[in-house]
Amino acid sequence: MFLAATSALAATILFYLQLPAALLIGAIISAVIFASLDRMIAVPRSAFVVAQAVVGLLMAHALHLDYLKEIASQWPIFVVGVFSVIVLSYIIGYVLARLQVLPGSTALWGASPGSASTMVLLCEAFNADQRLVAFMAYMRVILVACLTTTVGHHFMTGHTPPVWLTMQSPGSLLQTLIVLVIAVVIGGRLRLPSAPMLLSLFIAIIAQTYTGKTADLPLWLLAPSYLALGWVIGGRFTRQAVHHAWRALPAVITANLILIIGCALIAWPIAKLMHTSYLAAYLATSPGGSDSVAIIAMALPVDRGFVMAMQIFRLFAVLAIAPPLAMGLARLLPPELSEKPHKRA
Repeated sequence: MFLAATSALAATILFYLQLPAALLIGAIISAVIFASLDRMIAVPRSAFVVAQAVVGLLMAHALHLDYLKEIASQWPIFVVGVFSVIVLSYIIGYVLARLQVLPGSTALWGASPGSASTMVLLCEAFNADQRLVAFMAYMRVILVACLTTTVGHHFMTGHTPPVWLTMQSPGSLLQTLIVLVIAVVIGGRLRLPSAPMLLSLFIAIIAQTYTGKTADLPLWLLAPSYLALGWVIGGRFTRQAVHHAWRALPAVITANLILIIGCALIAWPIAKLMHTSYLAAYLATSPGGSDSVAIIAMALPVDRGFVMAMQIFRLFAVLAIAPPLAMGLARLLPPELSEKPHKRA
C-alpha cells in the first residue's frame, strides 16, 4: 500500500508538471527507490501478463489494418530505420566487450534494442550474465522513458483531470474483456515474455477491423497496468543488482546515452522521408521497451500508428536475428573475453 501511495504521489506531481505518461514514470521512480532499499515487493507474473495484454490493446488503437497497408508501401524506410538502430546497438555492445567493460556476449545481449524482458530471457540460453543483461536493458528503458517524457513535455498542449468511470459502449467493453482473456490465457502460457502484448495487439486489430469498434480502455483498467509495468521495470534495480553492475555502471550509462543519441540522429532523415514529425520519428526509433514507448506515445500529439508499427517491426526483427547475430559477434571476440559455458541440468 505504501508503494502504491508513493507511486500515486509521484505520478500526481509529474502530471501537474505536464509530463506525459506520468503514472508509468511515477511507478518506475518509486520502484527504483524501494528496490534500492531492498523493500520492493515482487509483482505477480499474472499482473505483469495482464498489463502487457492491456498495452497491446493500447497499441491496437493506432494500428488499424488499413493504416498498416498504407505503411507497408513505405517498407524500405522501415527496413533502413529498424536495421540502423539494430546495427548501432550491436556495434556499441561489441565495443563494450572489446574494452572488457562487460564480458563477451553479455554486452551484446545487453545492447540489443528489443524488449528488455525478452532479451533477459533469451540471453540465459547463450551463457550471458542474466543479471548484467537485465541491468543494462532496464537501465536503457528508464533512461529512454525519462528523456522521452522530458522531450515530450514541450509538445504537451495542456492536461485535463483524469476521468476514471468512462465507457464507450457495452459492446466495446465486452470486446476488450474477451481479447484480454484470450491474450492472458494463451499468451501467459508461452515462454516469450512479449507474447501477451503481441497476441492482444493482433487479436484487437482483427476485431476492430471487422466489428468497427475499438477496444474500450477506461482509466480504471489502464492505471493498474501502468503501475505493474513501472514496478517491474524499476524493481530490477535492487541493491544486489546495482552492486553486481557497479564497476560497469558509468560505461553502461554512457553506452546507453550514445545509443539514444544515435537513434535520435537516425530519426531525423526518417522524419523527412516519412513526412511526419520529428517527435514521432524519435519515438519510433527509440531503443526503449515498446510497451513503455507505447504508453508515452499515446499521451503525445504524434502519428501513433507510425510509432507503433516501427516498434513492433523492430521487435520481430530483433527476435529473429538477435541469437545468430550475438553468437556470430561473440565468435569474433578473443577467447579470453568470452564467457565460460554454464553447467546446465
